[in-house]
Amino acid sequence: MNNTNGNVVILLIIAMLILGLIIFSIGNKPTGSRVTQPVTTPTSKYNIPNSAIQKFDLRTKKSQVHETIQAGIRTIDNALTELSE
Repeated sequence: MNNTNGNVVILLIIAMLILGLIIFSIGNKPTGSRVTQPVTTPTSKYNIPNSAIQKFDLRTKKSQVHETIQAGIRTIDNALTELSE
């Protein structure tokens, strides 16, 4: 029984790491094809086009990830309360 609990803990840790990698990759997607788009105004030191800056809003992407995590936590919480009853 102890070995089974250890396997479950290891599987949970692996699942959490995979979930973290997925969330990290969602937050770090590139902002489009920077090679083919012409640089309109080099305002920043990275010379990112203005159209790419307008398309990519990090705050909305973070809020979407946050809402997804909150929904997952609520689902797990509801399942645990149903199991405990």
